[in-house]
Amino acid sequence: GHGEGRMITAISDEHSSGVESEGLINSMRDYLPKAEHRMCARHIYANWRKKHKDQKLQKRFWVIAKSANREDFNYNKAKLAQLTPEGAKDIMKTDPKHWARAFFPIGANCESVDNNLCESFNNAIIEARFYPIISQQEKIRKKMMVRVQEQKTKSEKWNGIICPNIFKKIKANIKRTQFLEVLWNGKDGFEVKHLNSRGMRYIVNLEKWTCSCGYFQLAGLPCCHAICAIYKSGRKVEDFIDKCYYIDTFKKNY
Repeated sequence: GHGEGRMITAISDEHSSGVESEGLINSMRDYLPKAEHRMCARHIYANWRKKHKDQKLQKRFWVIAKSANREDFNYNKAKLAQLTPEGAKDIMKTDPKHWARAFFPIGANCESVDNNLCESFNNAIIEARFYPIISQQEKIRKKMMVRVQEQKTKSEKWNGIICPNIFKKIKANIKRTQFLEVLWNGKDGFEVKHLNSRGMRYIVNLEKWTCSCGYFQLAGLPCCHAICAIYKSGRKVEDFIDKCYYIDTFKKNY
């Protein structure tokens, strides 16, 4: 079960080394030893940017953070090193295994590299924070009750199988397939090649729901390579999307 934190992903706001950070790490180890502990890449970037202020470096940082496998991570880090060798060294000092997608373990269907969800929640309860504890909890309770009802009402208007925000991600990945070439072994194995100067090749296995790019098994959503393979085999994309992204699952949660 989830008692020890299995299938739970916790994302901390900051990558700091003080008593607060140490206490959080110790608590995670004591109470949720099986949980994955990530650091918010946006906070990592904010600290890294204090020393490396060139705006050109911002895009390179986020490409590194969102690289879904070690090979792409190392390639993009090398591209950064061409612009700023010191900046690339400083990135490695921040312990990327806690904030770079290439190092995330699979299983939680969570590819997030930032903590925006928690920050959105904190902004929603900012007024309640100024009240005494009982009044504060009552205000949060009411706000959550309204939120649940709003989500229920919203989901009743949705059509199809997949939640709208997830469908947008799938559409974006479908668009990327126009720059790919796919070879099929006649069963569940596919080789997908990028039609660009780098010409990267990735291996897709539809039976195992995996792609060597790493994204398919990390997010529980087919990457552009997997979608190419799905189309080549004549199957449906929605059959390769984890059920946690289904509209029916969303409705059950509310």
